[in-house]
Amino acid sequence: MQRVLHILSSLCLCSYLLLAGGPALALDLLDSVKGLIPREEGGVLWSDHQQFVKLISQDGMQNNQPTPENSHPTRINTDYLARVMASLHTSAPKKTPAYGNIVRVFSDQEITVLAARLADALARANRNQDV
Repeated sequence: MQRVLHILSSLCLCSYLLLAGGPALALDLLDSVKGLIPREEGGVLWSDHQQFVKLISQDGMQNNQPTPENSHPTRINTDYLARVMASLHTSAPKKTPAYGNIVRVFSDQEITVLAARLADALARANRNQDV
């Protein structure tokens, strides 16, 4: 359960950044955090327009400590992952019509598209890769 929450918290951050200012802002903010985007990247497992599921090399450091290995590969039931994704909420960012309200991180459509692909990626990833 803890690894699922870790994975989904990373997805939540990226989704929030995308809501706040679009892909360019999300990439700028992520790139500004030293070591957050690994240099060596793996393959794209699925993509459609601006959405994708990709395996990348795990970061080398976290809080000046070596990053612990992931628990990959792991099998997560797609229905369970979809329920967890549906339960994630955040405050709507400024400059959006819903500002100040609590909103879902993933829409039903996004969950339908992503849950099975994320579960597959988690099963394929190794201990030194992030999804």
